[in-house]
Amino acid sequence: MSKQQTAGHLLALLLLCGSCSSNTPESLVHFKLIRESVITVPVLVNGRGPFDFFFDTGTESSLIDPRLAEELKIAPVNRVLSSNPGGERAVIRGFADEISMGTMKVLHSEIIIADLAGLHSVSPHIRGIIGENVLSHFDYVIDYAHSQIRWTSDVNPEGAPQGMKITMVRRRGCPIVVGRTNQERDLQLSLDSGSSHLVLYRPTVPTSSRILVARLQGSTGAVETSTMVIPHLELGDVSLWGLQTALVNKPQTQEIDGLVPTRLFSAVFVNNSQGYVIVRKK
Repeated sequence: MSKQQTAGHLLALLLLCGSCSSNTPESLVHFKLIRESVITVPVLVNGRGPFDFFFDTGTESSLIDPRLAEELKIAPVNRVLSSNPGGERAVIRGFADEISMGTMKVLHSEIIIADLAGLHSVSPHIRGIIGENVLSHFDYVIDYAHSQIRWTSDVNPEGAPQGMKITMVRRRGCPIVVGRTNQERDLQLSLDSGSSHLVLYRPTVPTSSRILVARLQGSTGAVETSTMVIPHLELGDVSLWGLQTALVNKPQTQEIDGLVPTRLFSAVFVNNSQGYVIVRKK
């Protein structure tokens, strides 16, 4: 969500089917995985579609291509400041009457009208992004082994993976877990379904590390960057070894130290209602 909100946005009605279970086809959505990290899901907007949207836990606001917004009669309302792990920017905001994926349904949802040129370089069929202003209201499993998003709940978490539990908080609308390398201080890492590699913002990188030039695939396309190998990363009680890591300049206003991709695991259960995630290692 953006920093500025309207009364209509505060009164947005969020509906999740109470009869969802892993035994009904409506309780899951099959996704396509493009270039190993970009999850696309079929989305209905204002009852029309489905359209391919990028499923992105690392973006605060949902976005829609200007041409599709015009086609669906989603009119610009105003300009607001939007935050994501890359910083802040002024964007054009509108509202969708309804956004739905399977049994997940959100009414009168804020949506940013913005060019998606970076994503179109990944796939020309992507028409928008489902971000945390929608996803944060639901509990779900990202199941890479079966290419599924499954809606679930803390009361009846059917299909939730068996694995390690990690505490999660939110900063600037994005889910954050605490990581630790061989450095002494904790790293605030955004749980990101759109990154292909672990990302660390400078100056959190050890100056003695060997740094190479590489190409990083992210939610806005591929960019030239520097990389290094992190020998060991701990997320709660989860240990990850030998991680190829992209290094980028840290935005001045950012409160996080980097991004940890959900793609590092075979399944991730995001429990927004209780503030934790469960990860299953590959």
